[in-house]
Amino acid sequence: MKNSLIFFLSLLIFLFACGTKNDENNDKTEEQDYYQFQRIDLSSNDLDASIMIPDATAGIGASFKPQINHLPADYKWEISIGRNFNLQIEDFGDNAYRYPEVRKKILENKAFKVSIIKEENDQVLYKRILDNSYHVYAVKKVEGVYYELKSREEGDSKKIAEFIYRSVKSFKKK
Repeated sequence: MKNSLIFFLSLLIFLFACGTKNDENNDKTEEQDYYQFQRIDLSSNDLDASIMIPDATAGIGASFKPQINHLPADYKWEISIGRNFNLQIEDFGDNAYRYPEVRKKILENKAFKVSIIKEENDQVLYKRILDNSYHVYAVKKVEGVYYELKSREEGDSKKIAEFIYRSVKSFKKK
């Protein structure tokens, strides 16, 4: 009985140590993935989430202080850095089907032929062929609420769109 207890306690300590190491590795991986980014907390703007955005070293005109436009009790946010980086966030409540609906509209758009550049689970980076602009669209679930995140309607350069795509990927509960 005593040996079983010692074995069980040793196993728990080992598992805890492995879990802590994995968490540290995940933090280091995120730091490497988001080199030239800074995390911003959106909770002071009525959104219990955080997001990584490009910093001044990114070379996209992000040397300006990030601006978060949001009216109290509103369901829309806009994050901008300088004139190049602009990300729009909108609260869509419990609409779990928002992403597939909008993705279908993007692909079936008669005015603009599109080419998918990257796509993961709930987000897509695509190019509109006619005007050679790049766009990001995503729906992220945070605490049971679905948020639509997208680049500006007129689109961006490929470099800016890729930065926005990475930012959107980092959007998560604070």
